[in-house]
Amino acid sequence: MERAVVLNRVPRDKLPRVLAHVLDALAASSARSDDVFSADEKKQLCEMLALASPADVDALVALVSRAFVDAAHFGAVNRDALRARDGVGEDSLALLEKAWRKKGRAVAQQIAARHPLDAAELAKAPVLAETNWRLHVELGQSSTEKLDLELSHDELLALFQQLNAIQAELDRRSSDSATRASAA
Repeated sequence: MERAVVLNRVPRDKLPRVLAHVLDALAASSARSDDVFSADEKKQLCEMLALASPADVDALVALVSRAFVDAAHFGAVNRDALRARDGVGEDSLALLEKAWRKKGRAVAQQIAARHPLDAAELAKAPVLAETNWRLHVELGQSSTEKLDLELSHDELLALFQQLNAIQAELDRRSSDSATRASAA
């Protein structure tokens, strides 16, 4: 959360240049996020961005580096995670996405190659184990015995298409009989 507070405080007109520099640094080397700016650059950034200390610059760079490395691996800046997990504001999210669209996509492969995903972090991520499909269809009278069917996805799709065809035929016959009745 502290990192997002720093990011959200950065003036909007100055943030795009910082983001572009971070993207360049990530693509050029496998440097850690605290090595993106030199000590002198951090001091200048503190003045330019009205930050309290070089540690704030490190926090800012760590957050946007993580966002860009994730985007390089997964294809886009993850708005929901940055908003929910880190507390990044809408203005900052928009600027992160804009920087990624302008420059990040072009260097995504370089960033992904130089900054592999952490296997331990991936192991903690939720994994989709299985999916299930359920279709509830009532045909005929409700007083008759109920029947449970288990179908594979392909079988369910075929049944759905057959039911749609039957419904289309019933609709056609209904409209034909209505047309004949109005003509008579």
